[in-house]
Amino acid sequence: MLIRSRSGITLTSNGQSVLKYVRTILIWNDKLRQEAASTNGLEAGTVRIDAFTSVCVQWLPECMKHFKQDYPFVKIKVFQGSDQDIEKWIANGVIDFVFITLPTVESF
Repeated sequence: MLIRSRSGITLTSNGQSVLKYVRTILIWNDKLRQEAASTNGLEAGTVRIDAFTSVCVQWLPECMKHFKQDYPFVKIKVFQGSDQDIEKWIANGVIDFVFITLPTVESF
């Protein structure tokens, strides 16, 4: 499912076919954990954010600090990708929200 070369590792076409199901399983696993935590009165889960470098460096750390004080059981994952990556991530539910410059795809 992986092709290793001098330039790095890429997925085979079979790997890419399986990847979308793996992502779906991971999303549902997060939802299951959130539901289990909420039955115990806890807010839990993962928030997946995409942001460009200046937001990641200058603004996001302070926001994350305050967020973690209010929601200590929620994980935050930060992604950085190209415009094409971001479009795929949004469409596939990989990220929950994104900081992006306008104009962008009208459906977003």
